Amino acid sequence: MLNTRQQDLDKISAFTSVGNIPKLKQALTAALENGLTVNEIKEALTHLYAYVGFSPCILALNTFKALIDEREAAGIKDVVRIEIAPIPQEDNRGWAYFKRVPFC
Repeated sequence: MLNTRQQDLDKISAFTSVGNIPKLKQALTAALENGLTVNEIKEALTHLYAYVGFSPCILALNTFKALIDEREAAGIKDVVRIEIAPIPQEDNRGWAYFKRVPFC
C-alpha cells in the first residue's frame, strides 16, 4: 500500500507523462499540502525526463514554478527542503571510519 506522499508522486508522474497540465497542477498542489517538499517534487520531475521525455518534464517544471510563484504571492510558504542533522564527529560510520577501512 502506498502512503499519501507516494500516491502524490505517482499522480505527478502520470499527469506529467500524458501532459495533462490542469490535473498536474492539482496534483502538485495536493502534494505540497500533503508534506512533499519543493526539492522532492523538482527531483521527481527532473528524474522523469529519462522516461517520459524532455519536453513534458520542462512543461511540468514550468508549471510547478508558476504554482510556487502563485503560492508565494498568496502568502503560502512551502518547505523547500528537509534539514538533516550533521553526523557527529565521534560517529564511527562517518568519513573517519571510511578512511580507516582498507580498499582492495
